[in-house]
Amino acid sequence: MAFVQDLKEGQDVEHKFAELIRELYGAKDIEFPPEWAFKRYDFKVTYKDWSTETYEVKSDRKYPVTGNFVIEYECYGKVSWIYASTADRIVYYVWWKWWVQDREVLIERIKDVQKRETYWWDNNASAMYVIKWKYLPYLFDLLDFDEQPDVKEND
Repeated sequence: MAFVQDLKEGQDVEHKFAELIRELYGAKDIEFPPEWAFKRYDFKVTYKDWSTETYEVKSDRKYPVTGNFVIEYECYGKVSWIYASTADRIVYYVWWKWWVQDREVLIERIKDVQKRETYWWDNNASAMYVIKWKYLPYLFDLLDFDEQPDVKEND
């Protein structure tokens, strides 16, 4: 898949999740960094109580075929995605479900799971962990949007 198409699909998933947060979690405002900015997170949510959270949203289209998902940690010899992000929460859209975790908790839990390292994208410039699907429930919490959220009040 071409980079431009891959980027667009990723942005579509980010916006879809942002709208779910707006509708279900009582978001007062959602702010996406400007397109030209170097982003350390995908968007920032301000809730009605004026608290804020930042989110990094990823998706994996190949999961149904491979049974794996990936977490990038280095690109062109520099820390990237999971270690470079400053997001409060990491969201992963896998198999039509939303998984979420505090970034620091996720980083610690990644240390405990079986994974293999691989290189891919842009002439193998990106280093990433390949992790079996069975570890998703350990690494992330499944979001159930049918239940009333207990993270933020809806006032």
